[in-house]
Amino acid sequence: TPAQAFLVPEMSVERYEEISQIRKNLEGMAVEAALPRLTRGQLAALREVYQRFHSAKLAGNVEEALHTNHLLRFQLYSYAEMPTLLNLIEQLWVRIGPCFNFLYPESPDYVKKHHDYEDLLVALEQGDVERSVQAIHYAIDDATVILKKQYFA
Repeated sequence: TPAQAFLVPEMSVERYEEISQIRKNLEGMAVEAALPRLTRGQLAALREVYQRFHSAKLAGNVEEALHTNHLLRFQLYSYAEMPTLLNLIEQLWVRIGPCFNFLYPESPDYVKKHHDYEDLLVALEQGDVERSVQAIHYAIDDATVILKKQYFA
């Protein structure tokens, strides 16, 4: 019955790529707006969440990696103090959420690979807007590459 079930729509690679392009623009805007407002304490909090994310990835804890990935991104975006923008980004994440379960393949090479969040945190700490936005774009692009292999193949 409708009250007891829900439907997860299938995602085509074309639709995923469209949403990713929109996300790059919106999430880049959020990073650009957040950067001038970031305090040392907020940067430290982001770095702590990144360490939890990285540890979860190394341990193969997909659930924690997904949780901390989301936490890191939305914590950063919330610092922009633009609730409408944050809501739009969240809506796009919800649309592609089921795909995210395929983001962390079991490959040891992938797990040990350098992550764009390292570049993001350095750029944020240096106050470099262009590199910060670029790191978010790379993170979205890297996820697209992984999902094309893991989910859309």
